[in-house]
Formats: sequence, C-alpha cells, structure tokens
Amino acid sequence: MIPEAKKEFCMYLGPNIPGVIQTARVFRGSKHEVCQELAGSIEKFPGIKDLIIPGSRLVEDRVKIATPGTLLNDAYIKLVKSVMLAKASAKKKVR
Repeated sequence: MIPEAKKEFCMYLGPNIPGVIQTARVFRGSKHEVCQELAGSIEKFPGIKDLIIPGSRLVEDRVKIATPGTLLNDAYIKLVKSVMLAKASAKKKVR
C-alpha cells in the first residue's frame, strides 16, 4: 500500500519558463515538499510558488487562473511579466 503522503501531487499551472519549469508539470508530494524541491527556481521567480496547485484543488484553480480578476489570474499575469523582464534584462547584458 502506498503511504498517504506519496499519493499527494501538485501541478504547476503557470507559464512555461524555458530552462526553469514547464507548464502542467506534475510533482509528487505536498505543495510544501514541491516548493522545497523548486527552491532555486522560486528564488529566481517567486511567482512560481503561487501557481503550484495541489491535486485536490486542481479543477477549481484551473478555472480561477483563466478567470480575469481572480488572485490566481493576477499571479499568472504577474509571473508572465516577470519572465519577460528577465528575458529583456538578459538580452541587454549580452549586447
């Protein structure tokens, strides 16, 4: 029998961030465990943490992410902007 903790899973529902994390990536474990695993990525892009969704809330939160004006939709948009700024900053450094 699988321990209860191992049955938990989370999914990242944020934008794809090349070299960091892919949209719809599934992780085993609780949100806390997943955030520990992704600590380096969350340090670069803190908004990732808000878009790691526990399996038990996946259906409702997918709708909220797509609904303008919700906290999850705002978090998604904020992360997209953060990623775009990081890309623009990296391009300026290369020049």
